[in-house]
Amino acid sequence: MVDYVFKGIINLNVRMPFVLKDGIASFDVELGSFLLFNEQHITLEGITDSGKKIYLLVDHFYDCGFHQRTREDGEVCNIQRIGAVIETCVVMDSGSIDDIDSIGFYSHEIPKITNIRVSGRLNDDNASWMNIKKTLGKYNKGNREYRVSIGFVEEKPFYNGQMLVINADGKMGISEIKEAYWQMKKTLAFLYQKRIVPLEDVYLRNGTNNIGKLFVEKFNHGKYIFSEVKCLSVFGWDSKFSSLLQAIAENKIYLRHIPIFKDDETLVTPGRFLMGLADLEGILKSSPSDKHIEVEESVKRDIEKLDNDSNSGKKNERKSLKERIEKSIEENREFIDNFFPLGILGNDTSNIAADLANVRNALAHGDLGINLSIKNSYQMQLLMVYILYLQLVMIGFTKEEAGGMVPYILFER
Repeated sequence: MVDYVFKGIINLNVRMPFVLKDGIASFDVELGSFLLFNEQHITLEGITDSGKKIYLLVDHFYDCGFHQRTREDGEVCNIQRIGAVIETCVVMDSGSIDDIDSIGFYSHEIPKITNIRVSGRLNDDNASWMNIKKTLGKYNKGNREYRVSIGFVEEKPFYNGQMLVINADGKMGISEIKEAYWQMKKTLAFLYQKRIVPLEDVYLRNGTNNIGKLFVEKFNHGKYIFSEVKCLSVFGWDSKFSSLLQAIAENKIYLRHIPIFKDDETLVTPGRFLMGLADLEGILKSSPSDKHIEVEESVKRDIEKLDNDSNSGKKNERKSLKERIEKSIEENREFIDNFFPLGILGNDTSNIAADLANVRNALAHGDLGINLSIKNSYQMQLLMVYILYLQLVMIGFTKEEAGGMVPYILFER
């Protein structure tokens, strides 16, 4: 699925012809009959030209202006055109949106993630003892529990087309469907450490039956060949995969520093460098070993309230971040050596931490004209691998395990 285009009729007060292309819909509506400019996050229902039910979750409407239309009797009238930004599009092959209880994410790359390849004439009857479709992990969102397991595009008469399936503990509304999509998209981004992830189709399901498809964004893989890209396999992760899913659901996994292509791993720009440093700062603040620093900082903040010099506050901010980074590197130095030569930044941990803290604060306070040198490029490389290492430790891997996993995903071909 590269892009998606649908035409049809939406029924809301009046019959409205629409055209949807890659998240932007336009409606031709007679003047004054459909003024919804103040409406946001509403669901529209209709029928496509091919006769399928369609549901559109609208982020917001906007005015496209007017155009002239000539009626059959020759009268010329002005027709209002309204545009809409579509968050989620659901197209049903059978049943209705009220029947959906799971979502299947299909890609030919899924066996690489699960480390399970199914060949031959297997189905539920003759492969139940193999437990192929077992739950890989689970997470809670809101008041609901979701499970991630292996499924198949075709299950009868035999398994074909392996998928990752998010199963809900009941029926799913369109907003929950959208959230589940982004949950899986972020999970795949983490496993591949790339912003572009391998997805070919997203199936809406009732039990094991595919009853529709989901369209949130167009899949534009371009020239990216995933068969040549390494990813982390969740095989054998057990509770650690659940920890990853839950951390993503709670927005505790930061992904904005990851590149699009492998060549981008060494690309450093002020914005990307700042996001990497912010990611590092965020995960250090959530580290259990960092709690004593939080206590010290609360005391510092009380002292800073007595200081009217704003520059003094900035100095304390830099000192606080420097201490976090320095302590973290010192505690993990022997494992960092598995995936990054710290000596390239100097052997003094205090200086490495101070340099990173100074750049972070310069960028954060608007100095986007800062000259980024070759040293900053190596600092960016450290951020890439060290943040991944800390995230793997956060979800339950030992430091030894995390130190060995990082070079696999980033360096091996």
